[in-house]
Amino acid sequence: MFRSIYARMLITYIMIAAFILLLQSVLLVQLYKRSYIEVTAQSTVSQAEQIAKIMISHEKDSSRPVSMLLGTLEVYETDSIHLWLVDKNGIVLEADKSKEKYLTEDELKTSLEQVFNGETVILESKTTTYLSGLTITVAVPAIKNDEVKYAIYLNEQIDSAKGLDSMFYRHLSISTIITILVSTLLVLISSRHITLPIKQLNKMCIDISNGNFDTHILTSGQDEIEQLATSFNTMAQNLKRHEKLRSSFVANVSHELRSPITSIHGFAKGMLDGTVEDNDRDKYTKIIVDESMRLKKLINELLDLSQIESGEFPLHLSKFDINEQIRRIIIRYIDRMEEKNIELNINLSDEYCMVFADIDRIDQILVNLIDNALKFTPEKGTISIWTRTDEEKVLVGVSDTGCGIPKEDLDYIFERFYKSDKSHTSKIGSGLGLSIVKKILDQHGETILVRSSKQKGTQFIFTLTSTRVN
Repeated sequence: MFRSIYARMLITYIMIAAFILLLQSVLLVQLYKRSYIEVTAQSTVSQAEQIAKIMISHEKDSSRPVSMLLGTLEVYETDSIHLWLVDKNGIVLEADKSKEKYLTEDELKTSLEQVFNGETVILESKTTTYLSGLTITVAVPAIKNDEVKYAIYLNEQIDSAKGLDSMFYRHLSISTIITILVSTLLVLISSRHITLPIKQLNKMCIDISNGNFDTHILTSGQDEIEQLATSFNTMAQNLKRHEKLRSSFVANVSHELRSPITSIHGFAKGMLDGTVEDNDRDKYTKIIVDESMRLKKLINELLDLSQIESGEFPLHLSKFDINEQIRRIIIRYIDRMEEKNIELNINLSDEYCMVFADIDRIDQILVNLIDNALKFTPEKGTISIWTRTDEEKVLVGVSDTGCGIPKEDLDYIFERFYKSDKSHTSKIGSGLGLSIVKKILDQHGETILVRSSKQKGTQFIFTLTSTRVN
């Protein structure tokens, strides 16, 4: 039980609440006792002052002997209150008949000096020779004509508060128990609110580890636990998406590899067993070569993509003219464009347009984009290539008048092996080119966007960091 977060939180909160209540109880008890002692002391002082007035009135009636007066004063004595008098000669006149002293000789001597100087004295003691427990002893002067005639000592035991102490402790205990019960209930509710999402997160992790990416947690708040749950839901969705892409990747790789290998194997076998006639040998040999080149390109693209994603594809940044690079690449495609009667529009911003990038990787990007434009542009179509300087960036655009990309496919075209042709019957491209383009630009810290309309063509625009000519 104590291994769970819920149990540990509950025990911790209860211990904290109990400690605070215990500390509060101790402070309240001390404050209560001190308050009671002060009230008792003031009450005893008032009684002593009343006795002092009686003694002074006795001085006016000399017919009443002191012994009779002391007998009268015995009414002030109870089991917890004791009285004695001391005259100006230091003679103790005790009203309770007892010869015991409630103060030590030193305490009596010191207090007498203060009283006969006109002061009121309050003494506290935990034990005396006559009483047990805390006692309050007060000494007040009986003054007549500015002269102290007697010292009135009144001694009261605090034991009389035992009944009140018992009631106070009983009420304090009841309130403490109620507070602990209410606190425990609140902690149970709050702890469960915290630990329930954690339990759901744990179950979600187990489901994900078992391949169930459809699991999710219901969220209703904005605290840290709810934010964590939301992050787990997002993670599960992304894992599901990546798992789907992984499965698709494996299927696509298998398909893209099987197709050329099947062609190579079939035509090679036909040539060996004589199925292919001699006059068709050159034709099928060219098909084998083309399929081998297609297979080689696919493998090279896979290797490039793998190296880029693993970070083993270092960039060699340098300063170069992007316009000149575009001109050199276009020369490679002149013949193919002429074969399809494609019109080429070139609009370069300046004679020189210097950028800072990896020239080989940018070459790879341009080749992919121009090659795609050429493949998807029909005869007598148009391909446009342009550059434009925009503050610290150079914008490079490649557009065509081909069939375009369906709107629902635009968000996925940079994923590996993604093709609008879901059946993969078309042998145009491997579906890796645009993915490599996106990865290379990400490495450079640059961006690429695509605009496309069905049957109206597609435009790719990417950015490069601009620099000045030396």
